[in-house]
Amino acid sequence: MKSINFKKYVLRNSLRLFLISLFICVSIVSQAQNLRKVFNESYTYGEKISYRVYYDAILTGKV
Repeated sequence: MKSINFKKYVLRNSLRLFLISLFICVSIVSQAQNLRKVFNESYTYGEKISYRVYYDAILTGKV
């Protein structure tokens, strides 16, 4: 009877330790990414922007 309780105890604590370590790893990775807003400063306010998209042309072969 004691050995069954001991196995449950070890299993429960190992699962808890695994979940805590997984949470720590995920939080470290999310902090390492350093998400922030990106501002487009390549043009001045009011300037007309014209551009062509070449990505679709590369994929489809059509302009």
